[in-house]
Amino acid sequence: MKAHPALTPAQRSRRKQDLLLASALARNQAMVAINQISQQADVVVGSYRQVRAWMSVPQVGTAASVAASVVALLALRHVRSFRLLRWGLLAWRVWRLGAGLLPGMRSPR
Repeated sequence: MKAHPALTPAQRSRRKQDLLLASALARNQAMVAINQISQQADVVVGSYRQVRAWMSVPQVGTAASVAASVVALLALRHVRSFRLLRWGLLAWRVWRLGAGLLPGMRSPR
């Protein structure tokens, strides 16, 4: 970058100081933004780990599956043409839960 010939040494020094100050300010703002993003990411990852730990407990997984089935069945209840699908979904969920809970129902490998 060429210095403007009309600038005095004092003006050049002042301009250099202004640029250094602006650069430091931009760096600080970037660091604050990165810290905020990392804190938000830590919260999201912590929540994900907590939900994953809860879902690893068989009783919680079963309760979540039952709740999802009930919500799906209630939603399908309002559509009369989906009665068979509703009962099929319920049967599939019950079979899936039963197969997971009772090791004797699993096929030998």
